[in-house]
Amino acid sequence: MLEQLLKVNNGILTKEQLTNQVVSYDELGGAEQNIDIKQFNDRLYYVDGYYDHDYLLQLSHPDLVFSRDTAVKYHWLSNQLPYELYVTLPTTYKKTVQSDYSKVNMMYEDLESADIELIETQEGNFVQVTSLERTLYDMMQDESCPMDIMKEIIWNYHQAPNINKERFIHYFGQWYHLEDSKEAQKLLQQHVSYIDTSFKSWEQVTRLV
Repeated sequence: MLEQLLKVNNGILTKEQLTNQVVSYDELGGAEQNIDIKQFNDRLYYVDGYYDHDYLLQLSHPDLVFSRDTAVKYHWLSNQLPYELYVTLPTTYKKTVQSDYSKVNMMYEDLESADIELIETQEGNFVQVTSLERTLYDMMQDESCPMDIMKEIIWNYHQAPNINKERFIHYFGQWYHLEDSKEAQKLLQQHVSYIDTSFKSWEQVTRLV
């Protein structure tokens, strides 16, 4: 029973499954000796070898959305892996997010459904991540992002097969009530004025608007 349940749930058990006696505490204790079950937090357990940190975090906080530098990783916009975790939570969210990362950066915003997409983790589970265009916009807003990383992000965005032109214009125009494409392009350049304007990829991206 236990092994079958773990297989169906990708090696994850919830506390509810234990308290509902789908799996008894005695069985869990016995399984720990043979299957090596570990505790992620006060309500989630996982089998050693099935560890998917981001998915476990998503199960713990269903409203959580991976964003900014973490979203850059999921969209393959940079080869630089973040040492810190970046997540966006609803403005009314009160729970603390605990993670294996050295630091958890929590932003609070009520994202629209179009701001979010599901992306598969390396372990084969799906988590919520800010959309490609929303991620690009967030990083352009971040003046602490190094210039070389921002250039890499812009270049890789231009190469992406799933660019959404309408969403691109939305983030850099409609949010500021700019209907004219020239006004939107001017705003884009203001947001990334620290980027070398001779960088060819940037010129290609601004042509979108």
